[in-house]
Amino acid sequence: MDQKLMREFVEKKLKRGGYTNIAAANFPCGVWIKEDTKLYAVCLFDDPNKLAADPWRIDRVVDYAAQKVRKQKQLECQFLALVLSDDFSISKQLVTGFYPRWFIDDAGQPVIFDGQPSEFCDLYATLIRKERFSDRFNGKRIAINRIPEVTLMLVILNILIQCIVAVGEIGGKESALMNMMVLQIGEFVQKPEWWRLVTSVFLHFGWDHLFNNMLVLLYLGALAERCLGKWRFLGVYLISGIGANAASVWWYVHQGDLLVATAGASGAIFGIAGLLLCIVLLSKGHFEEITLRQLIFMMFFTLYHGFAESGVNNCAHIVGAIIGFVCGIIIFCQMKKNRAEGR
Repeated sequence: MDQKLMREFVEKKLKRGGYTNIAAANFPCGVWIKEDTKLYAVCLFDDPNKLAADPWRIDRVVDYAAQKVRKQKQLECQFLALVLSDDFSISKQLVTGFYPRWFIDDAGQPVIFDGQPSEFCDLYATLIRKERFSDRFNGKRIAINRIPEVTLMLVILNILIQCIVAVGEIGGKESALMNMMVLQIGEFVQKPEWWRLVTSVFLHFGWDHLFNNMLVLLYLGALAERCLGKWRFLGVYLISGIGANAASVWWYVHQGDLLVATAGASGAIFGIAGLLLCIVLLSKGHFEEITLRQLIFMMFFTLYHGFAESGVNNCAHIVGAIIGFVCGIIIFCQMKKNRAEGR
């Protein structure tokens, strides 16, 4: 976690929540106050490693801040220490102290351990408020919106494979890479080469096919990766793509269309769309910059286009979306459980 950007991210939320910074530039921590029915002060710490070496530093600093605030405001004030720490083991070391304390994890969300107050003015609601993807602070992306490395890697890999296929087809020849990666239903049934369920996810039939899929992947994939983490995102992407291909084999065999060849990232991308649809529903209709209406419209339009055009593997779209939706339920429940356990 980039401590500087995360601090800016949290300070931005505090400012939007009506908190005012009153500490001097050389003060050992940031102090943000808000007057509701009484005065509340939040002391912001952003060096967990230094604090771990001296756990009682938090109480000493907050006690010093309390003297300054009470002298300046001439009012009684409640204090809470807010520590930016993405290391669970360090956070656990810093829980005990005279003043209550919350922690901010690497996703920018509050973590409250047992024995700590569950409410402090409206601080919890202020910290969990959704930020739009386009929000910037001092010209920089907020830390939670870090570069989607896996999404970019997948896009580059797909483009690279398409370039190699195009070179192999120069002069009207068949591409050896295409023949090695494509999922041809009849041949697969006669001789199951299971790795084709994976390779065909990264293969496309022409540049138009590739462009349309990569455009959607850049948008939905980047959002899913930033908010859920790169490994969860990659896992759902691969599981959805492989599952969609397996379902396609069953469907075309059932239909008697053994001459069909299928390829493309559509099943995997619909898996990400299904994942986000699930998260949006469980998040009460809005997640980051995507609303439920926008996501449903995009999925409906793509499916409608698929049914209206020939040669589109709608089975992969539908099954991929279902797999992604189920994965979304599992991930959402796991993240909720981790949050409740303070992890």
